[in-house]
Amino acid sequence: MTNRFPDELYTLSESGGDRFVVQWVVDYFDGLLTAGKFSECDDVLRNVDAGRLSTPILVSIFGITLAAKDKLPARVRLFEDALAAVEKERGSEGAGKLLEKYE
Repeated sequence: MTNRFPDELYTLSESGGDRFVVQWVVDYFDGLLTAGKFSECDDVLRNVDAGRLSTPILVSIFGITLAAKDKLPARVRLFEDALAAVEKERGSEGAGKLLEKYE
């Protein structure tokens, strides 16, 4: 079964309203993590394109997955991609300051 989360995420994020999308992201990942579905969560993270998401959405993904980061190897690559994407918007120093606590 293919996880449709990334496509739904892109559709919602492109329609605007980061607040709603952030809450949706937090609810989605919280459900997976609370149920101990780390493998499924990692698969989702592996398929997310950081370049297609706003900074608040990226921060929400890293915030909600921070406690489980040792069980989510794909999170490392997504973090690196997100850092590069946020650097384009905020510069290297700004991106580093914003995301460092979520690494």
